[in-house]
Amino acid sequence: LLVESGLSPQEALVAATAAPARAFGLEDRGRIVAGRRADLLLVRGDPLSDITTTRDIARVWKRGVELDREAVAQRVSTEIAAIEAARSAAPPPGSESGAISDFDDGTQESVFGAGWQPATDASMGGGSTVALSVVKGGAERSRRALEIRGVIDEASLPWAWSGAMFFPGAGPMEPANLTAWETLSFSAKGDVATLRVMLFSQQQGSMPSIREVELGKKWSQHELRLADFGVDPYDITGIFFGLPAVAGEGVLYIDQVRLEPKG
Repeated sequence: LLVESGLSPQEALVAATAAPARAFGLEDRGRIVAGRRADLLLVRGDPLSDITTTRDIARVWKRGVELDREAVAQRVSTEIAAIEAARSAAPPPGSESGAISDFDDGTQESVFGAGWQPATDASMGGGSTVALSVVKGGAERSRRALEIRGVIDEASLPWAWSGAMFFPGAGPMEPANLTAWETLSFSAKGDVATLRVMLFSQQQGSMPSIREVELGKKWSQHELRLADFGVDPYDITGIFFGLPAVAGEGVLYIDQVRLEPKG
């Protein structure tokens, strides 16, 4: 594309190697010079006369060690097959209605999945705490709601979290295919300004996608599109509702948690 835009093949190669290394102060790479990192591509043909030969890669070295391209290709093929299998997996048993929890039975059980559990940064060595309980008085005059009473530890910021985690899979942090649904719907209120919703998935590892909604002391209805979390929801492992990342105590309530179908 650089060549099509007017650069010479040599200028395009410099733009991909020496120029960015120089711009970012990476003095150990960017050129084939004694003493620098041996990150090398061997291509079939002369890219100075035909830049597209850079696509015809014969061998690769990283830090002087040749890369086993066949092994990498096989690993990528296996990963792609696993992703396709997850995307075609059946939705969680019992999830047909999309209902997750209204807490009216007085428990933290869910219609499908592995239910709710306390979730804090203590799992990563942090000092935040939380207590979950089902209390009387839910949204729209329903009988009960889930109370989330927590403390965000200042020493654990900015990665502190305190809240409740719903597991849509067969067990905690087991993946569930939620591609049949478009929206996460719930009611909430609290004495904190915002509620943090985090979506965990296998594709993102331990880093969740985060969205926040504004709260008041009266019940309000909220809908979050799963697509707005920036993940393909074929392998969701947890849905977190919790306090904002602000040091101190807080309490919030959630009710009528469900998934809404597409269309």
